[in-house]
Amino acid sequence: MRRALRKRIQGMASAEAGARRGQSLIELAFAMPLMLLILLGTIDLGRMFFDYIQLRSAVIDGAMYASRNPNDTSGAIAEAQMTGVPAGTVFSVTVSGNCGSTTSEGKVTVAATSTFRPVTTGFLSQFGLDVWTLRASSTMRCMT
Repeated sequence: MRRALRKRIQGMASAEAGARRGQSLIELAFAMPLMLLILLGTIDLGRMFFDYIQLRSAVIDGAMYASRNPNDTSGAIAEAQMTGVPAGTVFSVTVSGNCGSTTSEGKVTVAATSTFRPVTTGFLSQFGLDVWTLRASSTMRCMT
């Protein structure tokens, strides 16, 4: 009698353990999409920050070149592009004031615009967040 009771209790315990394993699988199935979205969002944020740092470094280098050579806008753009900016970046160079002498108060501004497409585009496009625009600019006094 005791053996039969013991077998019955063990059988119930193993059935509950099997049900618990199934419960864990269901919980993982519900939690996995959210965890992947958070992971991909973190990766996208890091990639976007990296692209912005490259963009910012490029406009500083271009403005430094343009402050010494204010009439060479194509040279300033070429200098900015050498820093490894993201593909499709658009640069503009603006000279304001008089840059003709060392006592002048002329300024040079280099601006850049780039588009960033996240990895999570398929999901975020439903909310209108599939493309983000990154902008950076730098202004320096003319040194000529």
